[in-house]
Amino acid sequence: MIKRLIKYARKVLRIPAKAPAHVDIEISTACNLKCRMCKREQFDFGNKLMPYETFTNIIDNLPKGVEVVSFGGYGEMLLNPRFFDMAAYAKSRGYSTETTSNGTLLVTDEKIKNILSCGLDSLRISVDHIKEPDSEKETGHVFSEQLMRNLERLKTLKAETKSNTKLGINTVVNTGNIDEVMGI
Repeated sequence: MIKRLIKYARKVLRIPAKAPAHVDIEISTACNLKCRMCKREQFDFGNKLMPYETFTNIIDNLPKGVEVVSFGGYGEMLLNPRFFDMAAYAKSRGYSTETTSNGTLLVTDEKIKNILSCGLDSLRISVDHIKEPDSEKETGHVFSEQLMRNLERLKTLKAETKSNTKLGINTVVNTGNIDEVMGI
């Protein structure tokens, strides 16, 4: 109760926190897609994967006040082979954890079960289009039949495993999809 009151007072009085409550840690600048709207297509991020030891060092040295660790940025986090270990490590240190994925790598029950059991509090699937476009197949992560199968399996396994991971879908509105979004 006291923490919430202090947090509210800081917000009302516009007193900055000593540390950010939310940090983004990019454990992968590699991606398996080429989305036109993504800055990855304009800048070279190096397609690197953060070593597990670097990640644990960052987590162990986060300042007091950080509450949420978000795995995100310009890469696909599931390309990092230690992603599940990293999420579990952050969770074991008391942080709330979240990530966004393009969902294309959730093709096996093993991978889906790992994401549902690694300590991830929230998983958002990002899509460029609400429906599969008739052209521009190179667009990136579209709302395809394969992605729909992945999401259905994710939903089924979430129920079967009684996972508490929150699931969501998000999109970046851009000139390539605004007509679809406005038509909803």
